[in-house]
Amino acid sequence: MTFQTEQLPTLILLVLVLVLTQLAGGYLALAGSPWIKKYQHYFLALSAGFLITLVIGNLIPEALEMSHNAPLYVIIGFGMLHFMEHTVSRHMHFGEEHHHIHTRGKQLVWGTLIGLYVHSMFDGLTLSVFYLHDPAIGLLTFFGVLLHKFPEGFTIASVAIAGDTPIRSAKKMVLVLSSASLVGLLITLFITEINPELSAMMMGLAGGVALYIGATDLVPEVNHASNRKVSLTLFGGMILFWFIGTFLHVH
Repeated sequence: MTFQTEQLPTLILLVLVLVLTQLAGGYLALAGSPWIKKYQHYFLALSAGFLITLVIGNLIPEALEMSHNAPLYVIIGFGMLHFMEHTVSRHMHFGEEHHHIHTRGKQLVWGTLIGLYVHSMFDGLTLSVFYLHDPAIGLLTFFGVLLHKFPEGFTIASVAIAGDTPIRSAKKMVLVLSSASLVGLLITLFITEINPELSAMMMGLAGGVALYIGATDLVPEVNHASNRKVSLTLFGGMILFWFIGTFLHVH
């Protein structure tokens, strides 16, 4: 998989939108805005429904077309993100931190930042891999990722506040986290021009990562919401996927 020069400006713009959305989520949370806290689960539910449908309907099938080893790559991508989020981080969830974590607070805050950073890096990588393969599928991936960028920014801000992190340091954490999607883009640009099998591997890994994000990061947060409308919003994300996919003529 190689990219055309004309694809790059649009891809960079899409990644920058992810960065700015994540920044906005974190900084609004640190400013005490109630808006994100009130609607975060709706964003998570939309993203969960959208991503799961996208992975099953497009991302994994595209990887399978490129290599018979794609199932192995998907499994590795799924397991790799689980390891990073729940072995390296060990305090990984989306949304507001409801507990004061002064005890071992710095460890938990930094652990959450590491977990979210890896997650966000793979967001950027997944978007980049599939956009360079097929811009229409890339745009679908963009919408699925974009929907949970506000909650990601809110999450690190909330954990930082619960861990008694000074506001200035918390803002720096939000900024660092937001850079992760750009790192994912840079990694993709570096490795996708090597050979077709490696390109297929990247697509399979990206599909596994997206499946993990939708099924194990986002859906549990949706299931924890007490508002039934949030659960119904997950199906709204699936419908949104088919609507946008039809508009973009993605098959």
